[in-house]
Amino acid sequence: METSLGHAELNIVFKKNAMETDKFYLSHTVFMVFGIMHLLPVSFFVTATDYWMYKFRNITVETNDPNHRSVLQSNFASGTNVAISIPTVICMTLAVIFAYKIRVKIRILVSLYILAICFVVSTAFIKMDTDHWQTGFFALTMAILAVMNGVLALFQVSSLALLAKFPPIYMKTFLIGQGIGGIFCSALQVLALFIGTSSESSALVYFVSGTLLTTLTLMLYHIIHQQTYYRSIIDNALEDTKKDLITFKEVVFTSQKIWSSLVIVIAGALAYVPTHPSIAALVVSEFKTNFTERYYVAVVTFLFSDICCIIGRVLAASINKRPRPSVLALLSVIRMIVFVPLFIFCNAYPRKHLPVLFPHDWQYIIILASFMISSGYFFNVAFLNVIRLAPECEENSYLIMQTVIGIVGAVFSPLGVLCVNLL
Repeated sequence: METSLGHAELNIVFKKNAMETDKFYLSHTVFMVFGIMHLLPVSFFVTATDYWMYKFRNITVETNDPNHRSVLQSNFASGTNVAISIPTVICMTLAVIFAYKIRVKIRILVSLYILAICFVVSTAFIKMDTDHWQTGFFALTMAILAVMNGVLALFQVSSLALLAKFPPIYMKTFLIGQGIGGIFCSALQVLALFIGTSSESSALVYFVSGTLLTTLTLMLYHIIHQQTYYRSIIDNALEDTKKDLITFKEVVFTSQKIWSSLVIVIAGALAYVPTHPSIAALVVSEFKTNFTERYYVAVVTFLFSDICCIIGRVLAASINKRPRPSVLALLSVIRMIVFVPLFIFCNAYPRKHLPVLFPHDWQYIIILASFMISSGYFFNVAFLNVIRLAPECEENSYLIMQTVIGIVGAVFSPLGVLCVNLL
């Protein structure tokens, strides 16, 4: 008896019943590295706080007092949100609409090569004296960051399109990789500070590591095409260039099916924009010591928060029994409403208007841990629920969610600057 299943239905059945022949977990490794690369350029730029604070310091006043930060220092973290968000949403929207006509392999390779070039260019400026053109260097840094995030958007869309062709277990691997990327970057910063290198040398470590990791990703992606398991998955999937462009009707239909996941990622993005790292990067310890001045932001605000985030991601991937999607959506909105004011009233400086209601380190640590664990959990659950909510349009669901995250980040990116200036 002949089957009446269409290509989409056959693809779902194939993915769910795929043979476990991923030798040496090579495909798992590639998707984990893809997850690490998903946010790595942003993490390297944002986490290199000591380097940027040195580059944009007030050269007329030699002080580490957070109340005497220069305008560029105070607005660097929030400014990066603007530089990241706008090119990301433009390039991501274009990629979702038109990228189908370019093979996914070409899209991924072009993205990785441009990212590698941007890392090399950023490395070249580390040892240059930029003290007398700080504003120009600030603008140049934002421009490089914009280019990196533009191609990163293409890489994100392309990697999600590729990921949708594989069994759901690979999505868990990919999401865990995203968490590992943040930890890797933060741990590198702490190590550089511990060794006692200069801020320029620390930045050299970050950007050279970024270049090497991008190169490693390129090598692995070339190698994976020789694996039988990988090729069997790709050969059974519809070639991207043969697909029709996604229509507005399909976008509406898919969005209705995954509305709860969309609410979760929108609420998560709205919680991130004004808080981490815009305000969190300005929080200082209540104890004024050389140790806290040097390590507090690196260890607590970044490394500790990234560890908490991956804990939340692992919980989401390992606990299959979850509340109903509608309940999760409601909780994500409540979480956003609660955490934004909590961060605003933490011990962040410079401060001109609002009082500090949470001056103690333990208060900030509890707020930060709760925020990041819940963030990792909700974000992963939103993506993992897609296979249950819309198995027949999984790829479109991922692309819509990623695009929505970019749009929300771009539209509301000025909130970070606003909140910093309201402190």
